[in-house]
Amino acid sequence: MLRAKEAGLPLDTIRSLLTTSGAARRRSILHEEAEALRSRIAAAQASLALIECVLGCDHEDFTRCAHFRLVAHRMGT
Repeated sequence: MLRAKEAGLPLDTIRSLLTTSGAARRRSILHEEAEALRSRIAAAQASLALIECVLGCDHEDFTRCAHFRLVAHRMGT
């Protein structure tokens, strides 16, 4: 399960995969982990979009930029 660790799977997930005997349950565990990973990726992409907005902003104070405020509002900040 070194590949699972390299893939970033949490140790609890790896342990569950190793101790679960049913193939269907192992797939279910991996589906859950994939969904959690998709959520983390989406959050990281939203953060990156906000940072890139700031870096590309011509305003001296980026918090006054309407585009920045719109992106920040969409993120819920």
